Amino acid sequence: MTLRATRAGEHDALLHIRHRTGSDADTDLRTIRVDGEIIGAVALRRRGGRTDLEIGLAPAHRGRGIEARVLRLLLDTCARPVRTSVAPGDEASLAVFIALGFAAVAEAADAAADEVVLELA
Repeated sequence: MTLRATRAGEHDALLHIRHRTGSDADTDLRTIRVDGEIIGAVALRRRGGRTDLEIGLAPAHRGRGIEARVLRLLLDTCARPVRTSVAPGDEASLAVFIALGFAAVAEAADAAADEVVLELA
C-alpha cells in the first residue's frame, strides 16, 4: 500500500470513490494505492484551527485493514485536533476511528444531520 499526493491526471480515477472530498487549494488530497491501482483517497483540510479529514475506499477494498493503516500514517503527522464524520450505519469505519482515539462530538454545523461527527484531540 502506498499513499501519495494526487497528481492532476488522477482525479477522474477517484470519481467513483469520492463522496464529498473537495480539491480546492486548501485541500491536501492523497491517493491510496495497492499494487499500483488507485483504490481510494484521503483529503486533509485545515479549517478554523482544526484539520478536517475525509477518507474513501473502493468497495472491493474495504474490510481489509487499509483504512486503519492509512489513518495511522496520517495521524502521526497531522495537526490536531482532527475532525471527521461517518455515515450512519458504517459501523466498520466508526470502529476504526474509535480504536484510533476519536470520540463523538456534539453536532457540527457543517455535517449532515445523520452523520456521526468524531474528533481526535
